[in-house]
Amino acid sequence: MLKKKRYYVSERIVNISEMEKLVQQENLLISRLRSELVGNDFSPLIVTDILNDLEKVNQKAIQFEFCLERRKTRI
Repeated sequence: MLKKKRYYVSERIVNISEMEKLVQQENLLISRLRSELVGNDFSPLIVTDILNDLEKVNQKAIQFEFCLERRKTRI
């Protein structure tokens, strides 16, 4: 009797750490923005700079492409 070859296929996101870094950058910028806006003497220039940085990071996150690695293992 012949045994059929069986395989286990697994996938993982190779570059997930890059997306995590973008999310961390966004969180940091949001925290900075919140801190700046809480005070009574916030600077419109600083707020504008933070918003510009946040927009850049957000655009990178929107355009991010996940890289999948697929492995096929014979069992």
